[in-house]
Amino acid sequence: MGTKGKTPEAPLEYATLEQLFAPRESTPSGFPERDLTLEIGGVPRMIRVRAMSRAEALRIRDIDGTAAVEQYLLSTAMLRPIMTQEAVARWQASSLGLEMEPIVDEITELSGLDDEKSAMKSAYRQFEDDPDAEFHSLPGAEVGNDGGPAPVGDAES
Repeated sequence: MGTKGKTPEAPLEYATLEQLFAPRESTPSGFPERDLTLEIGGVPRMIRVRAMSRAEALRIRDIDGTAAVEQYLLSTAMLRPIMTQEAVARWQASSLGLEMEPIVDEITELSGLDDEKSAMKSAYRQFEDDPDAEFHSLPGAEVGNDGGPAPVGDAES
């Protein structure tokens, strides 16, 4: 994670491309990993998950529907057992309502995406609350008043 604010006492060297592309952890995936315990039919079982890369997390924005987001998330970041999106869909069909939530929460935390402001977490939460929600891109900085008349029904401030 980057630091803001204070300037370090000793001068730092600039990062190299090799350093930017290097694995973040000494785990087999190169990302933080963690084991979780999940009760299945009253029997505790272990599951291993890893953090998602930024590229993987950004792909979530292009997925429609809560179930599909969860399928992508778990099939991408579960290491043991390894699951396809189809396998996650099958698990969704046979699991209890909140069974997968601790796993999803762990993946988002490991990925540094557990802040409620993060796009992934907020989109996931919004889909949980309203499966029919629609997401639209906000206009960029180039949007402004063109000086023309306001469209009918559009209030000009």
